[in-house]
Amino acid sequence: MNPYKKRLKKWFSPFEESVSASRLHKMMRISIIAGATGMPWLVTFLPGYILNVFFKNYLGGSAFLLGLMVALIHFTNFGHLAAIYIYARLKTIKTFWWICHLLHRMLGFVPALICIYVIHGGDVYTARIIMIVTITLSFFISNISSSGWFAWMGVLVPANIRASFFTRRIAISNIVSILWFFLVTMALDVQNQHALSVFAVIFFFAGIGGVVDIALHVFIRERLSEPKPPIQLSLFLEPLKNKNFRYFALAYALYMFSFNILNPFLGPYLTAEEGIGAPNIWLGILVMIIQLTTIATLSQWGLVMDRVGRKPVALIGSLAFIANVGWFFLTPQNYIFIVPVIAFVTGALNPAFVEGINQLMLTITPDKNKTTFVGWFMAIVGIANGAGSLLGGILYDIFSSVHMTVTPWLILDSFHMVALINITLCALSLIILVRIHEGGEKPIGFVVSRLATPGIVKTFSSMAIISRPKSSLKVAKALSELEGYSGSFAVSDVLARLDDPDPDVREEAARALGRTKSLEGVEALILRLLDPTSTIRIVSANALGNIGDERAVPALIQALNTGSEDLKEACIKALGKIGGTESVSHLIKLLQEENSERIKTQSADAVARHGVFEAAYEILPLMHQTRNPVLRRQLAISLANLMGRPGEFYKDLTSENVAFGNRINRLFTEALRSLAMIEKTKKIPKNELVNQLRSIQNTLESEKYLKTLDQFLSLIKSLVSISLQKEIKDDEALLYYVIYRNVKLGMLLWFVQEINAFGQKSINEDILKTDLLLIMFFIASLKAEEV
Repeated sequence: MNPYKKRLKKWFSPFEESVSASRLHKMMRISIIAGATGMPWLVTFLPGYILNVFFKNYLGGSAFLLGLMVALIHFTNFGHLAAIYIYARLKTIKTFWWICHLLHRMLGFVPALICIYVIHGGDVYTARIIMIVTITLSFFISNISSSGWFAWMGVLVPANIRASFFTRRIAISNIVSILWFFLVTMALDVQNQHALSVFAVIFFFAGIGGVVDIALHVFIRERLSEPKPPIQLSLFLEPLKNKNFRYFALAYALYMFSFNILNPFLGPYLTAEEGIGAPNIWLGILVMIIQLTTIATLSQWGLVMDRVGRKPVALIGSLAFIANVGWFFLTPQNYIFIVPVIAFVTGALNPAFVEGINQLMLTITPDKNKTTFVGWFMAIVGIANGAGSLLGGILYDIFSSVHMTVTPWLILDSFHMVALINITLCALSLIILVRIHEGGEKPIGFVVSRLATPGIVKTFSSMAIISRPKSSLKVAKALSELEGYSGSFAVSDVLARLDDPDPDVREEAARALGRTKSLEGVEALILRLLDPTSTIRIVSANALGNIGDERAVPALIQALNTGSEDLKEACIKALGKIGGTESVSHLIKLLQEENSERIKTQSADAVARHGVFEAAYEILPLMHQTRNPVLRRQLAISLANLMGRPGEFYKDLTSENVAFGNRINRLFTEALRSLAMIEKTKKIPKNELVNQLRSIQNTLESEKYLKTLDQFLSLIKSLVSISLQKEIKDDEALLYYVIYRNVKLGMLLWFVQEINAFGQKSINEDILKTDLLLIMFFIASLKAEEV
């Protein structure tokens, strides 16, 4: 056999063996290059700005004829149903697809000949008919085979990188699209008097690019798929029996029907004299902004789809129709300002919808009968697109006499009436889009809340580093910058870094899971916490505490009994943050058992977060017994958090540069206001409690600390009597009774009694000052309803 024929046969034959990663990426790169090469053909001949402007503004086609041409192009999507039968009888996809698409792209040279025909005096009406027939035939040939490409790529490219691959392919193609579109519109403005000649050149070079695109696909192999079942009516109709697919196809069809009512007329309206009358270059500017925004957002949308599902991204993208509101306010005077806004909104949201729908289609369709599902999908959507375009053309002509001046800057004509129908129907189609079921997708609210966070841009830039082979320093830095809810998009990449060979990367990955409160990371962090050989046990414990999921509690308790003191401290902190009955009971147990002061102090801090007053019975004696001033202050803060306003006492205790007298005076001022409010609310004689406190202040200023404690005890007993509305002489009975009736006030009484007893045994001025600050803080924190 001729070596060239042998090589060609090899390239058109499917392969059975598993493809290596390098070989797969080489074929993916060829696909990306091919897509970029063929983009000028698609930009030029797909129903859009260039084709529609040429047909309506330069060949003189009416709105109805333009709508008819676009409708016929879309109606050729019926060819996808024929593709189901054709591909069921073929052993491979590639050969048939390649031949059909080569013919499809070669027909792109015919419009160039049409331009030459009209330039030389040919009948314009005949030119329009030939144009409609040629473009329709070209797309029919394409559509009887194009579903095979999706099935081909769907099998070749693994699902976990499919969305990222497609979005990258489109992003690069869009760069070419921008350059081509800008060049085309600029040439039309510069050589406007020779517009048909310019169009002839445009069509010719677009045709060359389209043919090269298909030729490059020779080098992309086809993976051998499972044998196809013989075509049967049941298999042919299977998509119509699938409820989820019906909802999906109907929702998308309705949306595209609504979209195409207006879309064919945007370009002609913007550039026509009877419309806005903008130069053709503004089509290029419009498309350039759309494409640049698409390029900037497309890879990010792909990352989001791979992590949260296709449906929520498609739903967000479906809001792109809101940009059409801007066309109502467009005038020949302001289009230079409004067109960029319309383009930016469209470019930011439309790729999310288009790629979300495409990837959703590949996700919800079964592999065994995927070609049939894709064929039906294309056919249904084609009917909707065609019907929308045809109806849009009819409506445009029906409303041709409409001209209403709503305000000096809002004038409605036939274009705006069609736009109003478009926006209304797009909004209604969202109701059906919501009912599509993908399986495993995140709720739309979850995705929107993450995308709306200020750190979303930083998250995406970090994800681009974390998910790719970069230096450990760069990866660790990127992980350290992940924070907030938006960081949850990167969970899968962060989880993979928990086993990174670099210890700093592993630690930053665990910290990132904690900062982003990633519930998906709980199980992985538990495994590292309980692994005695892991170097990130402490970091994992801290991360689990930040996440706050109660699933981690048993593991944290288990790690308490097996790890170092540093690990125990981290586990205690985590238990305190998570809370719950099991956590709190174990923390109290740690306070009661024989443990180091460090462990007990950390336990006190943790349990104080949850308002468990009985923990004070363990914390206060420990605070008085420890010789470590740092631990003593930490325990004092724990008591304050337990019995007063959490977090407030820290500044009073740690203000080392503020004299004790100034700190206590500030608390006295707050306490006086608190007692005055209690007097007013409880209808106590004015200044009865206030005067007691002022007397205490005078005693304290004389540095008579023990007497101050006695006076405080009398004041607290007065508050207790007010609360109980009775007097009990026996101190022990009083304490039990008030704790039963008013636990917070009872604990305050107990606290002052204990401090009084301690002061009688050991006069330590530093400890007494801390005790007095605590008492004043508790009184200042009292509310009238708590007495």
